[in-house]
Amino acid sequence: MTNAAGAPGPTFEMRILVLDDGIRGNFVQAAGIAYSFSGAEVCVAKIRLRGPCYVLPGRAGRYEAVAKILAFFCVLRMWRLGYGILRFALDAARSGQIEGRWDVVISAGSRLAPVNLLIARRGDAAGVTVMTPSLLPLHLFDAAVIPRHDAPRVTRSKDRIIVTRGAPNMLNPGTLARGGQRLRERLGAEENAVFLGLLVGGNDQNYVMTREWISSILDAVSKGDAGVLMTSSRRTPPEVIGTMQRFASGSGRVAYAEFPPADVSHYPGILALSSVALVTEDSINMVSEAITAGAATVILGVPRRRRKRLVFDATIRELVEGGYAVFVPAERISDLSETIREVKKVNFRRLDEARRCAKMISEKIRTR
Repeated sequence: MTNAAGAPGPTFEMRILVLDDGIRGNFVQAAGIAYSFSGAEVCVAKIRLRGPCYVLPGRAGRYEAVAKILAFFCVLRMWRLGYGILRFALDAARSGQIEGRWDVVISAGSRLAPVNLLIARRGDAAGVTVMTPSLLPLHLFDAAVIPRHDAPRVTRSKDRIIVTRGAPNMLNPGTLARGGQRLRERLGAEENAVFLGLLVGGNDQNYVMTREWISSILDAVSKGDAGVLMTSSRRTPPEVIGTMQRFASGSGRVAYAEFPPADVSHYPGILALSSVALVTEDSINMVSEAITAGAATVILGVPRRRRKRLVFDATIRELVEGGYAVFVPAERISDLSETIREVKKVNFRRLDEARRCAKMISEKIRTR
């Protein structure tokens, strides 16, 4: 069997099931770890649960109530009954995707954590969760990949925990090389062409992006001599996207811009070709991907809804102190053009969290 992503990693032949809840940020973390196992067959199951949903104040999206019920059965260790409810709640067209012999089941986020456990216990597979799940104790999993800002709150099962400095992702030398070549060919760019990447996340319960804020960033970008490669996320507010689109169409600096949902995405190519990447602080995934790609990463502060410290601040501070990136607070965006010039002289460290996590997981589950 071969690794579907072609990435180097620990040799440990197995079949791995990755659960996909439809949230890109969750999926790339789980899949990135799975594809970092060499000698593994990786399969993906798209999980959609039927039944009523609820919303959380200040949060986007709808959450399936049955996931909470499944978590309850997991806590009580009623595995057979819980699995029966899971099969009933699964979309009929997708229920067959979870069947089979699996050595490892990997998922990210709270919604799929109980689904992970029920599938793993059904087939005596190792259950691996990424990010700290709500309701479920970590000792139910064989391994838990959690961000460093959550680590101080964990008092039990520390032998099962793998603490990450940034978010695992699906980038590796092969995907970056292919993505960079595809985008370079689309642009007709020379090998020595210099690019700057701008990766913009979006609003959530903590951050609120404004036209004035993005205009200041674009003003700094326009003062450089590099071609600009820019993209947004599904969370980016329309007024920010509109400002970026007008800049892209009116500035000769912009070599390429894409705004999801795009028919064809050159996101890996943007990361591969950018010698400097400007990434907004709201997306630890984007920040981690830029650092993994080897770009000189500038983390951009985003205006906040409330003046308070966030758990993510510790992650960003550690990345900066560890020599992986620099940080420009939202109130100092006016200094951004100077920061861009300075970071070109800095030798930044790179992350490879997916491969490191895969190696540590393999060591933990060998002794099951």
